[in-house]
Amino acid sequence: MPIHISASGLTLISLDPEGIGYDGRVISLLSLLNAVDFLHIYYTEMTNCSQCQNKERLKKILKVPIVFEHIKHNSVQEYLDSYFQKKDLNCSKCKTENKSAKYILLNHPGFLILYFEKDKNKSYSDFSYDDQIYINTLEGKTNIKELTGKIYYKLIGSINAPSDKHFNCAVFNPRIYNNKLDGWYFHDGIKNNGNLVKVKSFKKIRQQKPFVLFYERIDLNKY
Repeated sequence: MPIHISASGLTLISLDPEGIGYDGRVISLLSLLNAVDFLHIYYTEMTNCSQCQNKERLKKILKVPIVFEHIKHNSVQEYLDSYFQKKDLNCSKCKTENKSAKYILLNHPGFLILYFEKDKNKSYSDFSYDDQIYINTLEGKTNIKELTGKIYYKLIGSINAPSDKHFNCAVFNPRIYNNKLDGWYFHDGIKNNGNLVKVKSFKKIRQQKPFVLFYERIDLNKY
């Protein structure tokens, strides 16, 4: 969602007309990131059938944005796990549902962008927008030497849809020109005179109904 700095002040920003519309406009813009190769997750999926012992190895790509069906799980971490912890799959050889899958992570993108397809008839008041998530490498083994155990990511921003045809956003530690602000800030082009407003935590953003989340890879030794 494009934003511009106002000439009248460092924190006054306004939405472009393209920011007003249905969720589809946002997802169509995010889909342009498919051309950014280093944002994709590359992994090897290894499957094993307990019935016929058939084993397969397939290289796969998880492209940007990662799309989740919001109704199935209770947290961001559960959704991410669901991509890499699969059971009761249909075996191509014996045709039974006895195949399970594991994976080896082949890269570690600096950012994760997650998009949630929401059910408008469902309440998400109990959904956990995890401040920190991780991708767990297979038994700590990978073909990239520094990737062992868990790769952690921290929530740094969101695009929200508090109502139809209306978007706003939140960002952690925003930088405006040479000024860096600390903590979470909220922006809505039709509220607070277009100013960035500091909030205590992302919990304050939950009521704005986030549907796009941005995570950045972190080094836990720095926190």
